[in-house]
Amino acid sequence: MKAARVPRVDPFRVVDEMLVAFKGKSGFRPNTFVADSIPSGRRSGRPMARKVSRSFRYESEGCCALVRVPTARKEWYEHVAKGLTHGGYEKWLPFDDESVFRRWLKGHRERVGELEFLRTMGEDGVVGALRARKPVEHVEGERRPRAWASAIHEARSAGIGWSECAVGFSRGEPTQLLAGPETVTLQVGALGGVSSASEAWITVYVTVFNRQDRRAPLPTILARVIRRQLHIEHFEREKVGAAGELRVLDGPIFSSKRMKSAANAAEECSRMLALLVQRAEAI
Repeated sequence: MKAARVPRVDPFRVVDEMLVAFKGKSGFRPNTFVADSIPSGRRSGRPMARKVSRSFRYESEGCCALVRVPTARKEWYEHVAKGLTHGGYEKWLPFDDESVFRRWLKGHRERVGELEFLRTMGEDGVVGALRARKPVEHVEGERRPRAWASAIHEARSAGIGWSECAVGFSRGEPTQLLAGPETVTLQVGALGGVSSASEAWITVYVTVFNRQDRRAPLPTILARVIRRQLHIEHFEREKVGAAGELRVLDGPIFSSKRMKSAANAAEECSRMLALLVQRAEAI
């Protein structure tokens, strides 16, 4: 007797909940949106020999399309890699068992066009129809709230079978300490989404760093006060959410904890930011 099939969770479910929860939170802005289409056979581990993974990323530092191409079948890999390079993708991250190709995107028209290419490419890596293009230079720019909503809508409407999606919000507060020249930023944020295993997850994180050098040591007394407060609040050190590839600012302090809902995450972000700023300014 076959086991009952577990229905797939809408990959945009938590994204929608996060958008609603943070809509009225003053100062909190989106900082990342990720949609991944991962072949079902790959989700448990290593890349499949002739199946590509496709991603669409809209983040504070820019928007791009990513294609992960396994290298196990050399002839097939070279064919797909050549097609992507011909179409303006750059080989961004070469690994032993796969290479990641990236193309930066500018504006609505390019995003929609590239999403259509990712759809027609499919997980089989069909690149024959891709016209010759030059790589696009990466240009950072301010992302307006309306642009975030548009990019998420474009991904949702692309007709791609996304297996996982996630969105993040954050707010940072600069704080002058000890009447010294250094300014420390206290940043609180949340990441939430649905994994390829249909698991919904939401994580609130706190990171504290020196604005001049994010990896520079913090004043000892500040680090002690912040870490103690995070311990009291049941934050765990050096853990992110289920989407391990999501990148957030990393400073000398980074702690996180899982939340039960987007509404809880939004409230916790506001509360923790106010609390930590108060603790820091009292030093």
